[in-house]
Amino acid sequence: MKWLIRLMLVFLYFGLYACENNDVEIIDDDENENIEILVNIQGKVKFPGIYRINQEKYLYEIIEMAGGLLNTADTKNINLVQLIDKSCTINILGMETSEENSLININYASFEQLLLLPGIGNSFANKIIEYRQTVGFFKTIEDIKLIPGIKDNVFNQIKDKITV
Repeated sequence: MKWLIRLMLVFLYFGLYACENNDVEIIDDDENENIEILVNIQGKVKFPGIYRINQEKYLYEIIEMAGGLLNTADTKNINLVQLIDKSCTINILGMETSEENSLININYASFEQLLLLPGIGNSFANKIIEYRQTVGFFKTIEDIKLIPGIKDNVFNQIKDKITV
């Protein structure tokens, strides 16, 4: 019996020794900074389009990449220090006052622009943006009711204020 205990101790010792000497890959957090983020910036910028960034950037930096804002850009509802840390679409609206241009395009609206809609809070704004990123653009304004929680009562509040 003692020999069996000694044999188990020998195996345990060599097993622990082998574990201590295994090569372990250490992942450096700096490698995560090289994740590619695609940002589609549209609207009142000089060079609208899709821009690739390798790390999170502030909105003002992405606007600079797009050549800056046009003179007709409406800057009162833009958070220039918003941190962009995932792929998204940003639509810089203009200062036009026509009825059509005052509508919020739910396919391109920023988080802040969505919050301007009655009945749309942080949760719904996030769900709308997430829907666009995973499913794609809304085909009709009624498609916004596909967002969990947005029913007829919320839709009726916003239907005259949105477009696709």
